[in-house]
Amino acid sequence: MSAPISTSDCLAKAKLRGYSPPQYRTAYNLDPLYRVGITGKGRTIVIVDSYGSRSTTPTAVR
Repeated sequence: MSAPISTSDCLAKAKLRGYSPPQYRTAYNLDPLYRVGITGKGRTIVIVDSYGSRSTTPTAVR
């Protein structure tokens, strides 16, 4: 698996902002959780973000 493309490349290629794992780690202040062993490993999460969507019709997520 290759590394995610940079935020600037994502913006240039797809006209959308994309963030790398380290950027999320900083933005959401995850270091305190990692220090006590909470990593989220083995868990599934869903991030729903309606902002920036090119679609005007909501789609069900299963």
